[in-house]
Amino acid sequence: VAAAIDRISAGLSSLQATGLVPVDRDDALTLIREVEVLGRRLDSARVAVLAGVEDRSLHRADHHASAKVMVPHAARLSPAEASRRAQMARALRQLPKVKAEFEAGRIGACQVARIARAFGNARVRGALVGIDDELAKLAARSAYRRFDERLTDWVRQADEDGTRDTNQRHHENRDASLRQDFDGSWRIEGGCAS
Repeated sequence: VAAAIDRISAGLSSLQATGLVPVDRDDALTLIREVEVLGRRLDSARVAVLAGVEDRSLHRADHHASAKVMVPHAARLSPAEASRRAQMARALRQLPKVKAEFEAGRIGACQVARIARAFGNARVRGALVGIDDELAKLAARSAYRRFDERLTDWVRQADEDGTRDTNQRHHENRDASLRQDFDGSWRIEGGCAS
């Protein structure tokens, strides 16, 4: 592993030494895409390291509560980034097609993080695992915004109880108030279900 990391580091140093300045539009598009794939592959390696620490309980040797605690301590990450990686690792354990596309650099960390957020909803998790292949294909071929919209719509449809529960809660917590301001005008505020 150390030798592979040294080779990657040397390659990145060589790449950065070129200046990464495209000569024209086509060169810029190629450079953007190729460097993005490299970054995605490194992102997948970061998530894999966290997953490996968690799977082997290596965090316990230093008395860390979890890999999500150990990794940001060792790498000086924000708690939010550590949580995002931990959430991604949990989802990727059960989504092998998405994981393979992420490792190949065809899916970015933002798509995987979005999938992981959907995976975090226990009411849709099983159905999400069932569409692993379609999910991987959609994430690989769609712009992020379109992918996010499609996944959000899918979660909404797959999680009818979740939507109903939220709407019911809004209905039960409906309220209204009428207050007079200091200048004599009135302010009306309220909330209700859809």
